[in-house]
Amino acid sequence: MATTKPKKAQSRSKTAGGSKKKSSTKAPAKQKRALKVGQIERTKNAVLDATVELLGEVAYGKLTVELISERSGASRSTIYRYWNTVPDLVSEAFDHAIDPDPPLPEAEDLRSQLVILFSELPKNLDGKTWGNLLPSLVAASHTDDEFSGRLQAISDRRRRGIRHLLQQAINNGEIRKDTNIEWVVDALSATFYLRHLITGTSLNEKGHVEWLVNAVYEAIKSDN
Repeated sequence: MATTKPKKAQSRSKTAGGSKKKSSTKAPAKQKRALKVGQIERTKNAVLDATVELLGEVAYGKLTVELISERSGASRSTIYRYWNTVPDLVSEAFDHAIDPDPPLPEAEDLRSQLVILFSELPKNLDGKTWGNLLPSLVAASHTDDEFSGRLQAISDRRRRGIRHLLQQAINNGEIRKDTNIEWVVDALSATFYLRHLITGTSLNEKGHVEWLVNAVYEAIKSDN
């Protein structure tokens, strides 16, 4: 008598409609992209942080992609994928390291706004990042044709807020219409850079910022 062979158990379960339910361990495409973007950002930040650290240890002229690669753990090819040259990398590293522009202060008059803004500058220059990077970058601006103009561009971008405040004060009649905005910004900031880069005099003398702002304000205030 012939026997009936038992059917093999199906390896995949069926849904109520009879179709086979496929299991998948693969992450959705969006999740994979997010993971990749996150990894790229972590790698770039590691390279930028390493560049900042090295600029505090070696002169700009001795900074190489090999040193940055060794410090950051990123390969040379990875570094060149995101930055074409060392000046490109250094410029972004400096911008990455310094504090973002503070919000424009809310005060009743320009004099008070200027005191608030320029009280932050000596603090930034006294900080590790500015203090370590600036001498190398100033030197590079004068000795490296590829880097020339980059520090000026960063500085120009960070002066926009103070320019805006001064233009507002001109428009509302608080200061004279013939006020040279660039002269004012230079006059208020130059003393701190002089002390930081050349004389080494304290940047945080009590009353210094107020005295400086008062002197400049008296020269530009409206006669009305």
